[in-house]
Amino acid sequence: MEPLNFFADVRNGEAILFGPTQVPENLRNQVAQELGIPQSKVKVSMPRQGGGFGRKLMSDNGLEAALISAAAQSPVQVQWTREDDMQNDFYRPAEMWRYKAALSDDSLLSWHQSGIGIGRPVRGDSYVAGALENYRADGQGYNSNTPTGWWRAPGANTLAFVAESFFDEVCVALKKDQVELRLQLLQKAKNNPIGKLGYDPDKYIGVIKKVAEMSSWGKKQEGVFRGFATWFSFGSYAAQVLDLKMVNGKPQVVKVYCAVDCGRVINLSGAEGQVQGGIVDGIGHAMFPKVTFVNGAVKETNFNTYKFLRIKDAPLDVAVQFIDTDAAPTGLGEPGLPPVAAALANAIYAATGKRIRQMPFADFI
Repeated sequence: MEPLNFFADVRNGEAILFGPTQVPENLRNQVAQELGIPQSKVKVSMPRQGGGFGRKLMSDNGLEAALISAAAQSPVQVQWTREDDMQNDFYRPAEMWRYKAALSDDSLLSWHQSGIGIGRPVRGDSYVAGALENYRADGQGYNSNTPTGWWRAPGANTLAFVAESFFDEVCVALKKDQVELRLQLLQKAKNNPIGKLGYDPDKYIGVIKKVAEMSSWGKKQEGVFRGFATWFSFGSYAAQVLDLKMVNGKPQVVKVYCAVDCGRVINLSGAEGQVQGGIVDGIGHAMFPKVTFVNGAVKETNFNTYKFLRIKDAPLDVAVQFIDTDAAPTGLGEPGLPPVAAALANAIYAATGKRIRQMPFADFI
């Protein structure tokens, strides 16, 4: 929540920097280049940060402080206002996807996904790639003068939403259970893979079965509507069941179940926190925040117009279980986030019969 800031003291051919960054080496190199001093003369120290989530992969805040200090020949503490921060940022890349599928009376026969992204090409496969002979994935980029940056779980955060939402539509059209159809396809990919698999079917199957067990999938609760989604990213597998109720015509997330295979878990409480935080983060970004450009300027300048997830909108409970394995640890800071937007959208469909195909969801509920 902190606005961008940095301390710099540039004097006598040396630079001392102190502030929040995810890339201290990059910052050191940029400052050395801009000031024309050796890298060994640039010292970067980092305090505990107020959250990075991709924005602090850019070094503009530290470099700005260094340049001001060098010009003033004095120590400076530079802090952006919230308005500066929100109107001069690197924004989440906008993407658009188109999906097509061919179905028989009881089977998924073919799958075609194509997408375009502002600022960078979109890419990636759904796990159906390994199970279907007729599968195609296309992606391209679109050049724009809008500065774009990373958002937690880059690439996977958007692709999981569109692919898993579309898969839910396939399940409904075929009148197939969302868990069972996924397991059938993954079993096909395991027994008779089509092409080179980019994932481990057994690990996918493991988390799907685990979360189905955790949530008593298939057992209905009065007034509770469920959505399911799963995804593989950063070397780890996550499957989620999201329960919600409709309160005054609006969805209220009640509970999220999540099973994860991230290899051997070293720090259980830390691992649970990473997954729970990713889920809450993903729900928040799916539901509320948006940036609107008007005549080239950002309209939302502070939190009175840029809405975040509040405590009242957050799930009351997030249950997390890990697959017990001695395999080497894989990523965990990001894999808990990608499935949750689709799980939420699929639960909203179960509750209302309305498909949500665009973020933020709140604009369409």
